[in-house]
Amino acid sequence: MGRLFSLSTLKITLIYLVLGGIWVLVSDKIVLNVSEDVIQYKLFQNLKGLFFVSATALILYTLISRFKKEIEENKNKAITHIHRFKQLFEYSTVGILIIDSNLKILECNPQSQKILKSSCSQIKGCLLSDFLIEDEFRKHFDENTKAGQIVDAISIIRPDGSDLLVELVCFPFNDSTKSSKKGVILHDISKRVSIEKDLKLSIKEKEILLAEIHHRVKNNLAIISSLLMLQSADGKSSYVEVLETMTQRIKSIALIHELLYQAHTYASLEMGYYIKKLANSVLETHETNRIKIIPEFNLIDEIHLSINQAIPAGLIINELLMNVIKHAYSKDDTIGTLQITLKREKNYHEIIIKDDGVGLPDNFSGMGSETLGMTLIKGLIEQLDATITFNSVNGTEVKIMIPANEAAA
Repeated sequence: MGRLFSLSTLKITLIYLVLGGIWVLVSDKIVLNVSEDVIQYKLFQNLKGLFFVSATALILYTLISRFKKEIEENKNKAITHIHRFKQLFEYSTVGILIIDSNLKILECNPQSQKILKSSCSQIKGCLLSDFLIEDEFRKHFDENTKAGQIVDAISIIRPDGSDLLVELVCFPFNDSTKSSKKGVILHDISKRVSIEKDLKLSIKEKEILLAEIHHRVKNNLAIISSLLMLQSADGKSSYVEVLETMTQRIKSIALIHELLYQAHTYASLEMGYYIKKLANSVLETHETNRIKIIPEFNLIDEIHLSINQAIPAGLIINELLMNVIKHAYSKDDTIGTLQITLKREKNYHEIIIKDDGVGLPDNFSGMGSETLGMTLIKGLIEQLDATITFNSVNGTEVKIMIPANEAAA
């Protein structure tokens, strides 16, 4: 707009000079040709001068009015731009600093004061390098001033001694003084970096978890395979009984994974809740019209076992519960009570399963028994590095002692 106005003013001035010169040269001849009378000549001269002055005044008024209007428009635009810049500067969500060629801070916005934890008066006059940790920054700073690149993850140190990761952008800053100034944008990326670290850690955990799942599936399949091999070696049971027994064993393993999934934890299992769910499931599944077994739970301490401990422990408990259903009560019994206790005893976790049935047979040799169930229990006890004892007073009591240092906290 200013350039257009300057061109228009120059054209009007040139045209005015040309026409004024023509008027001065031609007007006298015209006046002499029109009138030879001296009085009329003077009158025409005066009128000519008045016309020239009036034309000049009109042109000057037009030019001054246009110039004044343009100045007012430019002033309003400048005020609008300054106001917009000030709003952007004041309300920006990133820190903005204006510095000179010596890296001296000249201006700072409120967000930069929050980032640097200093007031504007404390920041102004300081060197930008006063807030930096990296010795190599000035080199990067000068390069980025020209290239407009981003210096990522620069650590700044604040007056209170704390440091903060920021993303820094430097750009040339030109104003009316035409002095060499630069603008610096500080973007707090500490939260972003923290989130990125958490995501990387989460991905790593998921990879470890996936590998653990594959490992557990492999182990569980190996356990099931071993159970099938042991069962196939026992020719005393019917096919229906074999299938029912294997189904219950697999259910005891599946329940562990179900509870782990529900608890959103994959490292350890709360055994009290698991034992309660397993016992109720076994008793309900194998309940008969002949006898009803009522469970009583005495879960004194909250005990967590690692997944590698929980599976063999669950299989042992399952075998003992199945033995109670099959062998604990005589044909004349109609109701029975099954007590299950879980507690911490010094350096061991103690599981006690006690029924009020007929007790153990006279020829029972404990861990020396060669039945399939006892063979399985013996192998699982060795796997747990645990101990098991049998007592036959007023029924049968089985006590399992699992080392606490092997269990999950």
